[in-house]
Order: sequence, then C-alpha cells, then structure tokens
Amino acid sequence: MKVSEFFDSLSESEQQGALIGSFNTTRTDQMKKEGIKPEEVKKFAQAAKEEKKKAKEKQQNAESHAEEQARQEELRAIHEQQEREEQERKQQEQVNQVTPPASEPEQISTPTPPQQQPIDQVAPSAQEVEQPTTPAPQQVNKVAPTQQTRFTVHERFDRLEKFQLLKEKFEKVDKSVKTLENFKISSDNQSDELKVTSSGKTFSTTNSAVINKVMQLLTDELKAKFDEVKREVEAFEI
Repeated sequence: MKVSEFFDSLSESEQQGALIGSFNTTRTDQMKKEGIKPEEVKKFAQAAKEEKKKAKEKQQNAESHAEEQARQEELRAIHEQQEREEQERKQQEQVNQVTPPASEPEQISTPTPPQQQPIDQVAPSAQEVEQPTTPAPQQVNKVAPTQQTRFTVHERFDRLEKFQLLKEKFEKVDKSVKTLENFKISSDNQSDELKVTSSGKTFSTTNSAVINKVMQLLTDELKAKFDEVKREVEAFEI
C-alpha cells in the first residue's frame, strides 16, 4: 500500500493527528504490516495540508478578481449610459431649436364708445336732431386658431417624421423594459449566469450578489429612460 492510499484511508481526526506524527495502535500496526514509516505519513500529511491551503488561496484570489471585473463592467455600463443620455439630450435640443414657436392668438377688439360732448358745446341743428344716428356695426375679429392649425402643411410633414423617430425610440425602450421584466420573472437566482462581451473578450460570473446589483442598475436606468421618452411622446404636437 502506498503512503497516499494509507493517508486517504484515515479519518479526518486521524489525518489531523498524522500532521504531528500521532497514530493510534491500530494504525501503527497497520503501517508496520504495510512497511510504511510514520515519518513518511507525517510528511505526506503536511504536504497535503499545504496543497489545500494554496488551492483555497487561489480560489479566493479568483473570486476577488471576478468581483473586481464585475465592478469595472458595472462602472463602464454606467459611463456608457450617461454618454448615451447626453447625446440624446443634445439631439432633443436640436429638435426643439427647429420647432417653430407657437403663434399668439388674435384678440377680439371692442369698439370704443363715443365720447360725450361737453355741455357748453353748441347745440346741434334741428335737422341733425330729427335724423337719428345709426350706430356703426361692431366688427368682431375671427376667433383665434387652435393649436391644431398653428403649423403649415410642410411643417406638419416635418414634425410627423420627427414623431415617427420618437415612436421608434419609445418602442425600443419599451421592448427592453419588457424583456428585462420577463427575465427577472423566469430567474431562480441559483443557476443564473451573467456574461459581458467587449472587444471580442467575454467575462462571465455566477455570483448572485453581483448579478442582482447589475439587474437592479439596468432596471432603474431603463425605468428612468422609459419615463423620459414617454413624457416626450405625450408632449409632442403635430
């Protein structure tokens, strides 16, 4: 029997005793029978302990590295989202600059009442008294046009094209929100795996804490983006 086979046959407490060269009578007799020296078993036990220690440290370093990569990817995703929002904000400002201002509604003019003549003015002649004065008809201007008639035909076509782009933007964000909600419903938080690909390189992790943080970040960002685009659609006029 080899030293490794003998060591593997020991119980956990016996393996701990082997580290200091302590064996019970049964194991001592077995080693004599198999021709195994206690010093060899002790040396093998110490080597096995050191190997386990190195393997544990390697695993801890790998987990720490994975968590750091996930944190970097999360920060990169936040930075890219901020850049996209800044670009969309600038595009929206350009759209607002080309939008014609609303025309002011016309006001209905009220005729000025005739001024009273002073008392000491010369009295009108009899002919002027006999002929009654017909008041001039009041002129009423047209009612101010509503918002639906503010734009010309060409302006409406231009705004219709802009509204179509805004519609596609809303549908894209709405689809992303629904896809994320369906993923969260089907997730069991046990067999989930997060993969991030950048420049041909892929990073993956099954750490549930990291995955939950990324999912919460995506949910908050998409919800804010959805509300923003929804307000733009509701406020847009053709």
